[in-house]
Amino acid sequence: MKKVKVIGLDTETYLDDDRTHKPLSIQIYSEDISFNDILTHNENVRHIGDYGLIIYVYEGNLTPLEMLIRYRLRGAYIFTFNLAFDISVLAKVLNKLGLNPEVFEAGGRTITARINFQKYIIRFYDLRNIFMVRSLAKLGKLVGYEKLRKPELLGRKELIDAIKTNEDVRKEFEEYAITDAKICYLAGKKLLELINKPKGTIGSISVREYFSKVRNRGFIKINDRKRYFDTLLSFPSYPDSIKEKLKKAY
Repeated sequence: MKKVKVIGLDTETYLDDDRTHKPLSIQIYSEDISFNDILTHNENVRHIGDYGLIIYVYEGNLTPLEMLIRYRLRGAYIFTFNLAFDISVLAKVLNKLGLNPEVFEAGGRTITARINFQKYIIRFYDLRNIFMVRSLAKLGKLVGYEKLRKPELLGRKELIDAIKTNEDVRKEFEEYAITDAKICYLAGKKLLELINKPKGTIGSISVREYFSKVRNRGFIKINDRKRYFDTLLSFPSYPDSIKEKLKKAY
């Protein structure tokens, strides 16, 4: 496999007054792509260190996300942990840009997803289907990068005001959020390094076969959100903790 750009992605939501979960932020981490020359003068964008980027989407300003898709994601492999949740959160935002993600499912799991943008495709892969771990914390230990403790206000609407007014709360949230994305990036890099090992190894054959099988077949659009979620939640392959998180994406 040729050298590709790897991105780790994670999303967060908050519980609104109407008891529905709304998109809060999209965080990405990549040492393969520079973000410093774009999105530098937008109050909804935070650059975290040299390689991290958080886009706050709760106010509905989607220009930063559109610029990111247009100028930086071409040819990238985007890795998440629990893709069913993250792509569903993204769909709520991307639908407003006229983009409708497509997913490939098998056995009740969302295996991969893609977004068709202009003349290229943005691809997403779920690390839960490749690494035999049930939590992002365990995946972090596997790649040598520890997941942080959840902020006290995570998932609550009060976090929005706290981010705006309390520097300590904002830094705690952003460090937590970008750490999750970095774990996904490190795991994605580890995966692609395995692919580039000698072709005869069991690991390289298995991973190469995985990518070839899910690349261009069986995708469905997730515009029928209720049917999509009812299908996911009906399968026993998801533990209860994952099902609870999926409900937040809906």
